[in-house]
Amino acid sequence: MTPSSSRTPRMELALALLPVLFVVFFFNSLTRTRQFPYDAMNYVDVARHVVQGDGLVQTTVGMFQPHVAALPTEGPVAFVAQGPLYPLLIAGVAKLGVGVEDAALLLSLLGYGAILILGQVLSGRFFGSAAARLTLAALLIYAPLTQAGRTALSETLALALLLGSVVLLSPRGASLSTRAALAAGGLMGLAFDTRYVLLWFLPLGALWLLRYGYRPMLAYLLGVGVTMLPVLLHNRLAAGIFLPQPLPSDRGLFANTGDALWALLGNVVQTERLQVPQALAMGVILAVVLWRRALRLPRQAALLWLWPLVYTVGLVLQRSWIHFDPLDFRLLLPAGLFLVIGLGGLQPSQHLARTALLIALLGALGREVKLFLAPVAAPAVTRSPRLAWLAQNTQTTDRIVGDDTMDVPFFLGHTRVFSVSAYPYNTWLEPEKLRQLVPCYVVVRVPDDQATARFGPLVGALKKGEVPPGLGITPKAFLTDARIYTVTGAAPSAPPRAPR
Repeated sequence: MTPSSSRTPRMELALALLPVLFVVFFFNSLTRTRQFPYDAMNYVDVARHVVQGDGLVQTTVGMFQPHVAALPTEGPVAFVAQGPLYPLLIAGVAKLGVGVEDAALLLSLLGYGAILILGQVLSGRFFGSAAARLTLAALLIYAPLTQAGRTALSETLALALLLGSVVLLSPRGASLSTRAALAAGGLMGLAFDTRYVLLWFLPLGALWLLRYGYRPMLAYLLGVGVTMLPVLLHNRLAAGIFLPQPLPSDRGLFANTGDALWALLGNVVQTERLQVPQALAMGVILAVVLWRRALRLPRQAALLWLWPLVYTVGLVLQRSWIHFDPLDFRLLLPAGLFLVIGLGGLQPSQHLARTALLIALLGALGREVKLFLAPVAAPAVTRSPRLAWLAQNTQTTDRIVGDDTMDVPFFLGHTRVFSVSAYPYNTWLEPEKLRQLVPCYVVVRVPDDQATARFGPLVGALKKGEVPPGLGITPKAFLTDARIYTVTGAAPSAPPRAPR
């Protein structure tokens, strides 16, 4: 925490509660919640391949590979659609004797802790020690950051690197050393190596450095190039592309703008709940901060406001051009985090800042104690009839084809997995491609009203329990969460008729 010349009972209590909160948060994340969404499962799978010496590859064919007809029938395939630094670090930690899954969670936790520290540093540098305490209070209750900190994803690691770059780009004096600019560029490149979407900060950082002269800007660009180019070259050599090439977007500019603003302002202390009052409150607070900034806040703090604007506009334009996940609170976290740090511009009194920090600590600790006392969920293999059936009836060398099957290698260790997702994540799986994959098990999740439009006629029919002719498809199990079939190829010809 930012040091203070005086200690009050509230500060003494806060200093005592802070390490307790961190310990309980870490314990819950590693033992109670253990959050591994689909992307996290793939990160862990890639890290396992790295540990085994296979390089940057993934088991699941089709994940982040939109053109299904052109895909190979066997994996592993090159991992190029997401930044490689996170799975590489997972593998590095795993080689120290930590389990791969625990290593993934641990890195997210370390990134979360670094964000709390660096957020205070930035706020304290721009607005003073009281603002740093207010910023810590806000970060502790900022729900998207809390969610990212306990989930095995790359967000917190990438944002910690980006914040480190911003700290170096925001010196206390009027000059910036070439060495600091070089280091800032290196951290920016590493942030890109973790999450490609942070590329939007590269031009902003370069333009920002013009105020210090051309030498710091060139040093910054050199640092970026040294850390970014190896990843781009790897992608080019491994898959023939520098960056992923998704299918065209299915949402327009107006819809994406609304999604982004709603996700940014309506998910602060809770995610996807009570969004209207949260958006109204956040809008009022930001208006007050911006009004005060126009009067007396330091010019160096402009990055805290320019980056959310640049990132949000760039993300909306990108999402309107190509398809990827909907613009939710996770994707808007890089903008929201800087807005929360910018709340230090309220420049509270020491009394208000200490009170806010103590309240935030008590609230966060209560949240973690509630998680600590909650029952631990049963393993996914037992919760999901689909996974349980595959565990009991298939071998790890059997080919599994289905929609979003990246959890099959994660939980069951299968090595031959082919996955398709709803259009426009993937093009449709056609009968010709399925013939290339036989023999296999086809595992499709329960149908929805748009199954045919989203997955095509073949998968849509299988989801409904209908068996297309001529492919040798045999129903094996109709479960509450899936339909499972075996596929042997073309149906055998009819036996000859006996002569009359």
